[in-house]
Amino acid sequence: MKVYYSDKHRSHSPKTFISRGAVAQCPERPERADILLGAVKIAGYKVESPGSFGVSPLQRVHGGDYLDFLEQDIYFFTKDGPNISPYWLKANL
Repeated sequence: MKVYYSDKHRSHSPKTFISRGAVAQCPERPERADILLGAVKIAGYKVESPGSFGVSPLQRVHGGDYLDFLEQDIYFFTKDGPNISPYWLKANL
């Protein structure tokens, strides 16, 4: 199994997310990334850094409306910001 990890994973810490149509507390926290990274290292897997491929691969599998939604419109769902992590889009485009 290939394992890719970046310190950016620790930045994914939204307060809420949408689960079954309702806003719920998000289980994603920096500590979870640490636990998962530690587990794959103990299991002996090699951890690699992900490459940067720009927006082109995303555009091949997702429509422009959906990518616009991820980048901008999702902020309207909660007062605390997005329920996903669009930092990746902004940092890697």
